[in-house]
Amino acid sequence: MRRSKRFLDIIREFPDRGDQWLLETPENVRGLLLSFGVELAERLDFTRVQRMPTRFISGNLHKHEADLLYRIPYRSEEGQGRGRSLSMS
Repeated sequence: MRRSKRFLDIIREFPDRGDQWLLETPENVRGLLLSFGVELAERLDFTRVQRMPTRFISGNLHKHEADLLYRIPYRSEEGQGRGRSLSMS
C-alpha cells in the first residue's frame, strides 16, 4: 500500500516537477519565450543569466516562494548589458 501511494505522488507531481526540471536550463527558458513569440527574448543576454534564491521575505515581512527565479541582463546595441535586468519566475 505504501509503495502505491508513493507512485501516485510521483505521478501527481510529474507535470510541475518536469516543468521545473526543464526550465532549470537557461537555453530552455529562452526557447520557451521564443516559442511564444516574445520579442524580449532576443534582447536578453542568456549567457549571463543568474539563478536567484527562491525564498525571500518582502519589505512588508511576508514570506514569498517561487519555483524558479532568474535574473537575466538586457543586451545593449553593443552586446553588453547596461545594468538593467529582467527577473522572472
